[in-house]
Amino acid sequence: MSMRFLSKFTATIPTQPDELLAIFVSEGTAGFAGGLASRLVASLIGDKKRDGNFLKGTTSGAYFGVRGAVKSLSAFLGLSIPVATLLADVAASIFAEGTKAFGRKSFNEWESSTQFTLLEPPWKLPLPPNLYW
Repeated sequence: MSMRFLSKFTATIPTQPDELLAIFVSEGTAGFAGGLASRLVASLIGDKKRDGNFLKGTTSGAYFGVRGAVKSLSAFLGLSIPVATLLADVAASIFAEGTKAFGRKSFNEWESSTQFTLLEPPWKLPLPPNLYW
């Protein structure tokens, strides 16, 4: 490996807990925005999706946030780049799929327990639970 690459890699290693938090938040925010952007493109080309926009954004944000945090923490602990990448991708995938399953379950439970008519004013309609957070 060239020294140039190593200097760039070590510059991203967090040395304080707030730096790790900043990586998690920035990666998660970028992932959320990317999830919404991909959903917009899918709707523009007429591709029907199973999950709502908010759940797609949340799932993408969870993936990228966890991946960034685990990869940075692994580098801080001195793990090799391939091991850190593998560990980060596996942890992020598990967390994102759990987020998706929880969101789908919450929405399905809300949908099956809620009965309303379209004649009710919108401000009286109950919100699904995954919109509160």
